[in-house]
Amino acid sequence: MTGNILGRREFIGGMAAIGVAARCSSVPIATAVPRADGTFTFAQWNIGHFAMGRASDTKIRPDESAARLAQYRKLVEGTGAEFIGLNEYSAKFDLAGTETRSAVFGKFADFKAGPHLGYKCNAVASRTAPLKSMRIGEFSRRVRRAYYMGCESEIDGTPFALVETHLDLASKEIRAAQISELVCNYAGCPRAILSGDFNIDDKSEYAPLVEAGFKMANFGAFGSFETHRRGNAKVTPCIDNIFVKGFNVLGVWTDDDNLELSDHRMLLCRLEISSKGEGAR
Repeated sequence: MTGNILGRREFIGGMAAIGVAARCSSVPIATAVPRADGTFTFAQWNIGHFAMGRASDTKIRPDESAARLAQYRKLVEGTGAEFIGLNEYSAKFDLAGTETRSAVFGKFADFKAGPHLGYKCNAVASRTAPLKSMRIGEFSRRVRRAYYMGCESEIDGTPFALVETHLDLASKEIRAAQISELVCNYAGCPRAILSGDFNIDDKSEYAPLVEAGFKMANFGAFGSFETHRRGNAKVTPCIDNIFVKGFNVLGVWTDDDNLELSDHRMLLCRLEISSKGEGAR
């Protein structure tokens, strides 16, 4: 169904919708299996609709499905990621109608996907922890039905907000408005992970998020990472990113094994909970 919160159009799915004031609530969430060293990996990937980003839905033929599926499974499982944020997700893996959720992400305990609106479709996979209170907000200023998907999860018993988004390519001004909306809704969260395809070529566009207390993985303390090539154009390191509050960033890297699976490289970072609950190194 649809709702209207803070003047924006929202698509509400999954769990019951909650108001903005409750976005960072401390409602108890079932505990996931702890990692031995207290750290975990978060991955961000524009999966390109299983069409290398050239179409708004899968182009995998039935005769090539088995081989391609093995490649996607190997990559996803090989990351060891506790959470994976996805853009340009398609519910059907191939033209025969194979379900992506079970075929590719079957080993993840919970999975949430937003509406498929043209090229835009955001999703999140969680290996052990539940994803709760999902809400989807379509940006007030947009071109291609751009939206963000927010939910609540936890790591080793500590709750945090988890947000996946895909901003418009259209113009810097529209992206600025969309980033402002994200800041308005999530800057008050003591712990949050905000990731996605931001369609940004100039890292200065990220300034409002940094000023709001978020630390960025790409173009952060660990340098810049090339994640996307638009056709034969220059490679840009800014376009995919992961922002965190209340977590320490221990490392950032890309996975080059997916160069035949999407037009975007997967971006990964190693995180740990910050004892201060704000900021991250």
